[in-house]
Amino acid sequence: DTGADSYAWTLPAGATITAGQGTIQITVNWVTSIGGQICVTALKDGCESLPTCYTVTLINVPPGAGTININN
Repeated sequence: DTGADSYAWTLPAGATITAGQGTIQITVNWVTSIGGQICVTALKDGCESLPTCYTVTLINVPPGAGTININN
């Protein structure tokens, strides 16, 4: 929902948000080679949406791969 006031993201263990917490787009640093689910909830006027979750699978990502965009 692009009309939300902010967004709450949850990540699996081994992943941290390095930029964008609270916004519609985040940058994630994967400390481990294990993927998992990234979920986001839209917040507006004290209400929150149901979470939308994306499963991330890391497959042979070469070192220094750079930015990987997930567009849905």
